[in-house]
Order: sequence, then structure tokens, then C-alpha cells
Amino acid sequence: MFALDEDRPGPLAREVEVGNVEYKLKLIEPTSTRFEQLVTQLKWRLAEGGGEAIYEIGVEDDGSLRGLSEADMEESLHTLQRMCNRLKAHMLVRYRRSVGGGEATVAEVLVRAVEVTSKPEVRVAFLGGPQSGKSTLVAGLATGQRDNGQGSARTLVMRHPHELQSGATSSISEHTIGFDAHGRLVNSADATFGTSSASEIVAQSARLVTLLDLCGEERYLKTTLYGLTAHAPDFAILAVRADQPVITSGGAGSNSGG
Repeated sequence: MFALDEDRPGPLAREVEVGNVEYKLKLIEPTSTRFEQLVTQLKWRLAEGGGEAIYEIGVEDDGSLRGLSEADMEESLHTLQRMCNRLKAHMLVRYRRSVGGGEATVAEVLVRAVEVTSKPEVRVAFLGGPQSGKSTLVAGLATGQRDNGQGSARTLVMRHPHELQSGATSSISEHTIGFDAHGRLVNSADATFGTSSASEIVAQSARLVTLLDLCGEERYLKTTLYGLTAHAPDFAILAVRADQPVITSGGAGSNSGG
């Protein structure tokens, strides 16, 4: 159901009490009392993150990546979904990764508080091969920052250390652009373009555009396909490198296929 990210991460930093990041080794068949405690905890993390929280499943409090079996992971994600349903929040499994020699997996889940709204929304997916400029383009649209020619813009939308090091997107990221009733860009209403949280942008907007930054490398194809199916984009933008020739179905140099 969910795509595996094939990178093997190292241990995370120890969990802290404040902030919007929560580590959970597992969430399996909690009692009714424990479930209410978990919902309260999720509500706290959402408040700390301005409407967004990140759950690391299969991770000890000290940051050790213990991992879970497939069955335990599915049960834990199901419990987290129940918690989200209670708070009318949306959850997105950003990636799952193998640990322990492939015998177990850990998962990172983004939880976002969603207000029931009839605001029009257009969802746009960005596709293309490695180094085609997808993340740079998304960053420019979502933050208003220009790239320095060395990849500075894409660092504003990449979420993980290994992405920053390699320059390759390995997970799905969403970025919201809002417009008020007069068509003015809400993100830059206070002259600090791109600094508003998604929940703030949604609250202040009459129309929304959601940008989906998808993976380009072939080894992350499952994650890209999951983004195209689960996120149901209305449009897709295909980015093509200008410094590489286009190979048609007839092979390099062929004129077949137009």
C-alpha cells in the first residue's frame, strides 16, 4: 500500500518533549484509555507544529530505529489513522524504509489538521528525471526564493539530510500556495513570503494551489507512483533537462515518433 524508500537511515536524535515530532515504537491495539491519551498527545503535537505533526513509527525514544514487521506496521498506521479521524486530521505516509537487514521497517508520517472547507483547490504534481529542476521550480513557486545556480532553492523544500546531501528527492512533499478573494498571493501578505504555515495559508485563502514535489530517480519510482495515485493531482508538470537530448522511441538520433 505504501512505497518503501530504499535509503537506509541512521539513528535519529533523541525525542524531545516540545515540538511537533513524536516517536512511537508501535501503536498496536491500545486500550480505550490509552487511545484517548494518544489522541491528546497528537493534539498537542499538532498545536506545537501550527497544525502539522510528524510521527516516526518503529523508532525508540532515544532515536534508535527498531522497526516493525509488516503486520505490526500496518496495525500501527491503522491506529494512527483512527487518531487522526478523531481530530479530523489528514495523515500522509511520507516514506517507509527497511531496517535490520530488511526484516523490519520504519515509517515517517505527516499529520496535518484539516479544516472542513469548500475552498477551490488545484493540485499540481511535478515530474521529471534527476536534476531536471523539479524541486528548484517548486521552491521558487512556494517560497519566492531564487536559486543561486548551486541548488540553494531546493534546500528550502527538501526535508531529509540525505536529500540535501545528494540533491535527489526521495519522498513526497506538499507545498501550499493561497490566494485571497481578489487574487492576491496570501503567502506574501506580510512581506515574508513562504514563512506562513500551511494551516495559516488555508485559513486566509479563498483559493488554494497545492504543489506536489515527486521523486525523479528510478529507484524511487514506487514513491512517485504512489504520489500520483494517492494524491490525485489535477495537473502534472513534466520538467525536462535542457542540457540532455530527448531520446524518442526510435532510439537516439531517430526522428520517429515526432
